[in-house]
Amino acid sequence: MKKNRHPTYLPYLYGVVGFGIAAMILSISDMFRGEVNYHWVFLASLTVITSALSVKIPGIDSRISIEYTFIFTNLVLFGPAAGTLTAALQGLMGFIRAKTVKRRFEFTLFTMGALALSAYISGQVFFSLLGRGPISLDSGMSFREIVLPVGVLALVNYLFNSGSVSIIIALDSREKIYQIWVKNFRWTSIAYFAGASVAAFIAANLNFLSPAVLGVTIPIVLITYFTYHTYREKVEGHIQSLKELSKLYLRTVESLALAVDAKDQTTYGHVRRVRAYALGLARLRGITDTNELLAIETGALLHDIGKLAVDDYILNKPGRLSQREFETMKVHATAGEEILNHVQFPYPVARLVRAHHEQWDGKGYPDGLKGEEIPLGARMLMIADTFDALRSSRPYKVARGIQESIQELRDNAGSRYDPNLVELFIKNIDKLEAESVQAVKNMPQLSFRTYSGKSESGVRTVVPRESNPLPPPSLGVSAELIALSEFCSSLGRQLLLSDLLIHMECCLRRLLPFSTCAFFLDDGENALQLAYAGGRMADRMQNLRIKVGSGISGWAAAYGHPVINAEAALEFQNFPGDFSSLTIALVVPMNMDGQCLGTISLYAEAPTQYTDDSLRILQMVANQLVPVLAEVWPITASSSSQDLVDPITEAHRARHLAFAGAELITSCSSSSSLSLIYIELRKLPEIIELHGPQLGDSVLRRVAKAIRAEIREGDILARFGQQDFVAILTGIGKDHALSRTEQIRKQISDIRVGNMQAIVCRTGTASYPEDGTAIYDLLDAARRALESFSQRQEGLNMSIKRKILNFRP
Repeated sequence: MKKNRHPTYLPYLYGVVGFGIAAMILSISDMFRGEVNYHWVFLASLTVITSALSVKIPGIDSRISIEYTFIFTNLVLFGPAAGTLTAALQGLMGFIRAKTVKRRFEFTLFTMGALALSAYISGQVFFSLLGRGPISLDSGMSFREIVLPVGVLALVNYLFNSGSVSIIIALDSREKIYQIWVKNFRWTSIAYFAGASVAAFIAANLNFLSPAVLGVTIPIVLITYFTYHTYREKVEGHIQSLKELSKLYLRTVESLALAVDAKDQTTYGHVRRVRAYALGLARLRGITDTNELLAIETGALLHDIGKLAVDDYILNKPGRLSQREFETMKVHATAGEEILNHVQFPYPVARLVRAHHEQWDGKGYPDGLKGEEIPLGARMLMIADTFDALRSSRPYKVARGIQESIQELRDNAGSRYDPNLVELFIKNIDKLEAESVQAVKNMPQLSFRTYSGKSESGVRTVVPRESNPLPPPSLGVSAELIALSEFCSSLGRQLLLSDLLIHMECCLRRLLPFSTCAFFLDDGENALQLAYAGGRMADRMQNLRIKVGSGISGWAAAYGHPVINAEAALEFQNFPGDFSSLTIALVVPMNMDGQCLGTISLYAEAPTQYTDDSLRILQMVANQLVPVLAEVWPITASSSSQDLVDPITEAHRARHLAFAGAELITSCSSSSSLSLIYIELRKLPEIIELHGPQLGDSVLRRVAKAIRAEIREGDILARFGQQDFVAILTGIGKDHALSRTEQIRKQISDIRVGNMQAIVCRTGTASYPEDGTAIYDLLDAARRALESFSQRQEGLNMSIKRKILNFRP
């Protein structure tokens, strides 16, 4: 027995066969009790011959045969017994047409039983209405007398025969009886009433054995057959054209679905899998109506067509959407309906697309429909769409396993999803999963799905960032950002790329929490290459390269938008190593003149969560870094020693501090010290403006000479920016460094241009290890000391002014 047959299939089958055999036995008994008239055998033989002349009804799995003419004629002329045995003989011919031996046995027994029982019952009804026995060969009747009983005969035979077969098919396939009957037997009534009409004509007019009858009836039968056969061929041709048109129509729909699939970079094959899940669930639910199935199939393929109205950066954003972005995304349901309404499908596709995000508890969108208010097809699409989304990697999450996805459906059954459909879906998940896998086999690969990071002009196309002004940060953060701005405008431009990024990491640590940070730069080949990583996972991230458009940083670079609190695992899906301890990411693109230079990417561990303030701070850092990065990026660590010396002052360039200062700090023991003096020259720009750049260069040379006079040969002097200097003094503590600083100020103040004082300077001092353990920490501390000195000096000047104003002789 077939696995999906109804339990009552076999009892019904054997019941019909049993009653059919009983009808045949009664017929044989009745025939031998009366006078045997073998004329019915001639008509029975015609039944056997004409059974091969059946014509298939176009578009359905049923046939019309002229053999019913001879069955009804035998029944009318010779009684129910002859008709029943003729019908049983017709059923026996089905043995030849059955496809398998096993099915032949079942098919033949059932068909013989059903046809015999139909003929026997309809014959009894016919003669009851006629009010007399079988029509003798030598007695005719008027057509008016016989027309009504013959009509009832055809109707009862047709209903009983088609109904019994519909029931057995429905039990065999677990489909609805009425739908089986409408689909396969609605049009077969033609054969029954045509055959009954010929039988009535024969019975009402002529002796059957006369040549005239044969000359009239046989041509009528043949003309009917060949007319219908010709008509059938024309209809079949028309149906075939419609099928080809339907296939073209479906291929067009699939192409449109592929366009949506291509727009959403991460959902390749999604619509085909959703179609497989939704159609499979629909059939399991017992839906057999062609239009309803087509609506579900087309709705599955086009359920996301409204995403054509949503910006790419929102569709492919790694991380949770903001409230505004989510509201924009929700538009795709109504936009899809509007698009599909213009197509005017012959089935309700647009309605399903609009409602495929409605939830069982009424909390869905766009209309807040609840329970069975939601169209059945839309409820199926909701489950199919969600399950495939759970099983697939998306920009905002990693793929889940099948059991975890099933549990998600269970947990939300009755709230988000129709609980009965969820139960049916999960119960048949193995079958549905196999169908979804098959659905994407041999799926065409679309070359344009690959993100094209460069336009023909070679410039990346970037979605403009929102131009919302950034609110001012807190006071402490503001001070750090001001220090960073000063660093970027001076020392930052003098450093090598690696040294610049090391310092940027130090600055970020004072501003934001993270476990690991990374700076990615565009490698010119549509990918981001790791330029520097710091923190716990830095060693594991070496050689990390991310394709533009992929991962979190690749998305930020592709669309020019930041990402906040995305799952960090999305960044490392295709990269070896265990990054599971990193839970969230904050990524900001570094955009300049419509081009993305790279990203600043921060990764944190639980329970850290980034806020909007965190995002704004990192954007400010990126804005400070971008112009510096554009200058220092081409500079490599392979610079010659000549490149590290300023030709005007013969002092080192600032980038020399990065590695020379680090070496000096490394060589310091726990008992030794090191001090850094920051010298900022004032009024130099005014001198250059008044007397020209040559005199300005002369002043710088004299200042450098004055500083060298106060430091030792082994100490380091570097020009820092346009008008500043930095001196590193080894083996000198803070107190000694402060006195040396005072001497340097005096030396510089003695430098004059003509009769006027040429230079005013400010100084700041920092010492290792009290003020920091890295060269950049000492630089920051010295600059802060410089600002503090200036504030004290200004306060002192104001105090002197007040005393002078208040003095009275």
